[in-house]
Amino acid sequence: VLLIGENAENTIIDGEDIGNVVEVTSSDVFINSFTIQNSNRSAGTSFAGIRVLGSRCNVTQNQVTKSKIGILLVVSEGNAVRDNVVTGNGHGVSLYDCNGNVVDFNVFSGNTIGISLAFSSGNVVANNDVRNSSAGGHGVTLQSNSFNNTVSDNNLVLNYHGMWLSNSFDNRIVRNTFADNELLGLELSNSPGNLFYHNNFIDSPTLVKIGANSTCSWDSGCEGNYWSNYNGADPDEDGIGDEYLPWEGVDYYPLMNIYWNPGDINHDLKVNMRDVGGAARAFSTEPGDERWNCHADITGLKYLLPDNKVDMRDIGLVASQFGDTYY
Repeated sequence: VLLIGENAENTIIDGEDIGNVVEVTSSDVFINSFTIQNSNRSAGTSFAGIRVLGSRCNVTQNQVTKSKIGILLVVSEGNAVRDNVVTGNGHGVSLYDCNGNVVDFNVFSGNTIGISLAFSSGNVVANNDVRNSSAGGHGVTLQSNSFNNTVSDNNLVLNYHGMWLSNSFDNRIVRNTFADNELLGLELSNSPGNLFYHNNFIDSPTLVKIGANSTCSWDSGCEGNYWSNYNGADPDEDGIGDEYLPWEGVDYYPLMNIYWNPGDINHDLKVNMRDVGGAARAFSTEPGDERWNCHADITGLKYLLPDNKVDMRDIGLVASQFGDTYY
């Protein structure tokens, strides 16, 4: 089923504060290019601008606003929520008891919570811009036994809290930027076994808050995260801090500069012959080999997932970024 508006500016579905605005109970439904607004917002309800109970649905290029929940997925799998602008809702996108969905390339602004997952596993939340969540709110939350989710490459900026994990475990949180959040960047509560690396924690009053039963891994094996308050030195100039470890009580391999490009294997904010040469010297090695360089193991069969060997995938990725400079 295809539901395609002329464009989001001129094709408006207004729920007039009565229940859900659009409800999808079938699978393989495509919703594109609408403005969807004004679900019922009464306290204690979970009405949504778009409520999806089917599988393999695509919600793309819509503007969703003024609803209790902008986009709600319930007991569903294989859906894509992509390239939407979601503003001024209670929750922007909420996944409840959902597996194997993708939420990517969306813009969230002015919601109480940008993206929330509960009782959900195996989902991907990537390349979203989440900002200006309201006082007491969060950019992203993983709660209530949410596990094996990947949260990557998101910008969580100018929220009250950047991200909160509660009773959630075995999630992979990588390459996100937590910047200028009003209270704190990241908070963990009863959430052990999660993996964090290549994240940027920048200029929040508290960068990370670790609660009880929340022992996690904070590096890839040789590279951790960037912390704007790190003041240690890097005498061997490998781009990894060597003093005051573990930083923030968690990170044994803090990055000296912001993480920005996988080809910058020495983390000096430019991709040049030093990076190409470092990867080339480690070519065809594995851990334990004399020339092994873990910093050159940047990708594998899955993009940007290291595989304990330096091969043409790694060399090619560095070469493809050659000449790039961070500004």
